Amino acid sequence: MSDARRAVEEMARSSYGRLVAYLSAQTGDMGGAEDALGEALLAALSTWPEAGVPERPEAWLLTAARNRIVDRARHAEVRAEHEEALRRRLPQVRSELKMERP
Repeated sequence: MSDARRAVEEMARSSYGRLVAYLSAQTGDMGGAEDALGEALLAALSTWPEAGVPERPEAWLLTAARNRIVDRARHAEVRAEHEEALRRRLPQVRSELKMERP
């Protein structure tokens, strides 16, 4: 087992609960915090073997998890905006489709 993989496993064992608690306290979303931290751990497994274990691995995981939470929020906001625009346009599209039928 590589040093990087060992470091990720150690961080998962020693910091998972604390990081999930912190992230969920910040966001109010325990499930989202767990998902984001899980993704951060996967990112660490793919990044650390090549880039090396960061000087502060727990801080790296926290930053990576926060970034994923922010990304998810942005995606949800954009999706909601587009869905609303599509809902407003739907009646017009339906009427246009009815007019095109032979």
